[in-house]
This record gives sequence, structure tokens and C-alpha cells, in this order.
Amino acid sequence: MKKITFLLPAFLFFIFVNISLSQEENQISEDSTLTPQDTTVLSQQEPDSTWTAIMVIVNEVNRLSETINNINGMADIFIKTPKIGDAEGEIEVRAKKPDDFWFAISGSVAFISKDAFFGHFNRKNFLYFNNLEDYSIQGPTTDNNIGYVIRIKATFDDMMNGLTGTVKISVSEKDTLSISEDNNYYYLKAVSKEYNRQYWIRKSDYLVTQYEYYNAKKQKTLTMSFSDFWKSGESSYAKKITIKRGSEELRLSFKTYQTNVGYLNFKVDVPYDAKKIVWTK
Repeated sequence: MKKITFLLPAFLFFIFVNISLSQEENQISEDSTLTPQDTTVLSQQEPDSTWTAIMVIVNEVNRLSETINNINGMADIFIKTPKIGDAEGEIEVRAKKPDDFWFAISGSVAFISKDAFFGHFNRKNFLYFNNLEDYSIQGPTTDNNIGYVIRIKATFDDMMNGLTGTVKISVSEKDTLSISEDNNYYYLKAVSKEYNRQYWIRKSDYLVTQYEYYNAKKQKTLTMSFSDFWKSGESSYAKKITIKRGSEELRLSFKTYQTNVGYLNFKVDVPYDAKKIVWTK
């Protein structure tokens, strides 16, 4: 049973990696696999018109992503790590963008025999219950708190992206943005005080098919890939998500995926006798 305790941290570890970087080290590495035919560099440090131009693309990606909402899905998950070997299970996801998601992880094979982990996160607070070790944690939703719970620093939007198969690109006026393109894709790079990222945006439908994180040494730290897109209204969601970090890999494959669900229950039931941990900040 000891082995099971690594499943949730390993699962969330893949989805939610973000690296905090010092301001002077913020540079995204060049990926040698990209050879765009035309290149345009745009950043908020240039005239306002260039910032506006790049944000037109980002806003369209986000607008289409938001059209897929009120989600209830069930997916198979497969995790491969040196620490736990291979593990399989199921996850149910409920999400109401942009501010709420819920999950329950259970086992369909191997060493998991019951519902194991539950969580409800919104942008203000979260409640997480470990049914195997019989304890809960609740507190404010911050990158640091998310990182403590899942053992790696994370952002709320990365969690939402990984669990729904849709991508929101989070940028602010403090970010330095650049973009290049070829016939099929825009390649957007975002550099901030905390995160270095690159997004692959398909021109034909403004879907993000992949994005990556880089550390201060310009080394790739995380790749999130989205494939097998299914149409839903104006946009599409990915039925298959592959997340890689070095030699470790997670695959998520949705078996059912409903949108526009009228009512989503985000309640996490914590037994009265479970250990309850409360964080105030």
C-alpha cells in the first residue's frame, strides 16, 4: 500500500511544473526543431501596436478555449516514473472555467482498489482529501501552497489546462513576448520574472498543440502535448494529453467528455474523524 501514496504527487507533478527564475536569468531556449519561414519579434517593450498584434492571437486562443466549459469527463491515466515504475488508474474531472475544477482519482487495475484522492480548487481556496492516509488540507490557492501539496510549484491555469485538454495562455503586461511563424503554426514565447514558456499555436483553428517550460539554463523542463482533438461548438478539446519531464511520462486519455453540463458538484466530502489541516496563508 505504500506505493499508492506516490500516485497523486506523481500525477500532479507532471501536470503542474513551473520554475521560478531570477529576473536576470529570464530567457527561453531556442528549440532546434523549429525552423520557421518567417519571424517576427513582438514585445511589450516595443510600440503598443506590436503588443496589440500579438495579443490578438493570444486572446483568440483564450476565447476559443473558454467556449468549452462546464466539463465533466472520465479518463484513463498512465504514469511512468523511475520512482514508482508504471501505474494506471482513472480520473474524473469536473471543471467550470475560469475559476473551478474538481477531480477524483481512483484505481481500475493494480494496487488501487478504491477512490483515493479528491480535490476542489478555485482561484481563491482549495480543499484536498487523501482518502488513503485519511487527512485533508484546505487553504488559499497560491503557487506556493499548490507546490507544497503536490510537491512542485504550480499555477492554477496549468492545472486547468492539463485536466481539461484545453489551453489558456496566461500572459500579462509584465511579460516579454515574441512570436515566429511558418505556414502552419505560430510559435509564441513568453518570458516573465517567474516562468519561461513556448507555445505551438495551430493557425487553422488557434488550438495549442504543445507548450513547454524552460529553466534559467535554457533547458527544457516540461512538455505538455495535446492531440486527438474533437470538435465542440466553435472549438475543440484534446482527448489525449501527454506530459513529459525528462525520462518520466504521463498519458491521459479521455473516455467520456461532456460539455455544457447544467450542474457540476464540486463538493469534497471529508469524514468527521479525518485529520484536518488548515492553512491561513
